[in-house]
Amino acid sequence: MYDYEYENDVLLFLRLLKFLHTEHPFVLEQIIKDYPTADEEDIWMILDELLMAVFDEGAPDEGDDMMTVRFSDERIDRLYTQGCKHSEILPYQINAWQEKIKDVFLFYVAGTSYSVFDIRYHFSGDGVKFDITLSPDCYEPRIFLNSIINMILYCKRELARIESAEAKAQAAHTSIRKEAA
Repeated sequence: MYDYEYENDVLLFLRLLKFLHTEHPFVLEQIIKDYPTADEEDIWMILDELLMAVFDEGAPDEGDDMMTVRFSDERIDRLYTQGCKHSEILPYQINAWQEKIKDVFLFYVAGTSYSVFDIRYHFSGDGVKFDITLSPDCYEPRIFLNSIINMILYCKRELARIESAEAKAQAAHTSIRKEAA
């Protein structure tokens, strides 16, 4: 009845909706209200709306016809600030964490999707902003948005691992202090 590509499209779309359900339920509620039933053409319209819901804003326009969007996420920001936490002791850590964030983006987003034409990173003390120029020829919203989700979920897991290790180290340090007293 349906081919493999259609099934893959639907599964990727459902994964996006699941992510919205857990991360941005109000956006999902609005989509359900606007599209109580959706056919294949509606999915493309919903994906365009999702693109604008996921990205913070448009990046500064450079006068060309390509679309550039600005993206940031609190988990990526927390991972970056957590990694740079002790940079006054080890100043090279800031550069190392900037490179790590760049590598994560390249691996999870640019490496899996031909949708990215250009990327600019903006690092600050508060976090990271990505200016992503979408490819006019190869932009595929389902794959692109799912690769963004993969990057966010990786950063979430990495942040949990770092925070857990830091909590264990803090507990061990507190235990040693109590024994010494």
